[in-house]
Amino acid sequence: MKYQSKYLFITFICVICGLFPSQVMARLLLDVSVLNKKGIDIGLTLGSEIHSREEVRRDEDINLAMKSGLSVLLRASFNPEIESGKSFTNENFVGPRRPDEDAPVVIIGPSSKVIIRGRIIGTDGSIIKDFFENPLVVSLGEETIVTHSKDSQLVELKIKPHIK
Repeated sequence: MKYQSKYLFITFICVICGLFPSQVMARLLLDVSVLNKKGIDIGLTLGSEIHSREEVRRDEDINLAMKSGLSVLLRASFNPEIESGKSFTNENFVGPRRPDEDAPVVIIGPSSKVIIRGRIIGTDGSIIKDFFENPLVVSLGEETIVTHSKDSQLVELKIKPHIK
């Protein structure tokens, strides 16, 4: 009897853990590539690049620094708003219906949109590109590119958010 209740308890825990969708416990990851080219206007190109996969943590910045002195500061989060701008009710939900038609539909999981804020900081400490005030809104799995070209220098930042 003792072993049977232990078996039932373990089975109960496994069933409960299996009921949670993996999307609820999803982690946000950013694939980041920074390309820095100098001398592009005179035909002599000196380039450096860095590629990284970063896990996003709440209220923490991601800082990538290149050997050339260029650095990128990023902060990302899921979009807290519902994408359509309306609350989900049975009138605008097109998925499978529940027997109780008047009950509101509960959406569980992260948004498919990610808000990315950041700065590209030059070798002298000056801000080359700033998108903290006007953040990028990117769909999961889609890549966005931020470029800056000035004084024979090209900086290209590629960001692709996804969940794991």
